[in-house]
Parts: sequence; structure tokens; C-alpha cells
Amino acid sequence: MLYKYNWFLILMVMVFTAGCATLQENQASVKVTVQYATLKVINDDKAKAERVVEIMEKSRVVLSQTAEVSINQAVNYIRDQINLQKLDLSDRLLITAVLDQVEMELIKRFGTGILAENQKQSLDILAQWIADAARLVQ
Repeated sequence: MLYKYNWFLILMVMVFTAGCATLQENQASVKVTVQYATLKVINDDKAKAERVVEIMEKSRVVLSQTAEVSINQAVNYIRDQINLQKLDLSDRLLITAVLDQVEMELIKRFGTGILAENQKQSLDILAQWIADAARLVQ
């Protein structure tokens, strides 16, 4: 069942590795990388593409409507989007470990406090690029 969540794991790693500074300095190359990886992960699966768009659009709405967002809140929101109970124990363990690692690295990079407006904007841009790429499959 983990194959259904491979896209999620890869997208989380992409968001982590892109970083806000890199995004703003090399926007065109980061966009191409994110969208290419998104399309490779979706692999012409329309159902997967629809789910990616749904999660990204929900995330963008929540991000725009929430005045103050921390790394912890953002990661917990993503956790809430995945129905871990449908996964077998080993898949649950892997996804939880990846989320925990991403959260720790982001906290190390940006701190535990509220994200600055430019950091929120970077997350919004990444979510938009991912959704745009997924729409190409639909």
C-alpha cells in the first residue's frame, strides 16, 4: 500500500530540500525541478493527480486563512491529510518517520516559532507548482 504514498514522501523531501532561500534565488530552476518530480511521482495516474491537487489546494487555503503558522502546525496539517489507519504498520512507521525527520530539519532551519511571511509565501508557491503539475495529468 505504500506505493500510494510514494508521491507524498517525495514531495515532502522536495519541499524540505528546496528551502525558502533557494526558492527565491533560483525560482525558475526550482519550479522545473518540483514540477518534473511531481509528474514523475504521479506517473499519469489521474486519481493520484486529483488527490495531489486536492491536498495542495486545501493546504493553500489553510495557509492563506491562518495568520500565524508554525512548522509544527504545517506538519500536523499534512499528517491529518493522510489516513494512517488504512496503512499497514510498516508503512505507517515509514511515513511517520519521514514526517518527523522533515519537521526536525525544518525546525532546525527555521526555528520553532511562527513562519515569517516570506516563508509562508514560499510554501504557497511550492503548493501551487505541485498542483499545477498535477493538473497536467487530469
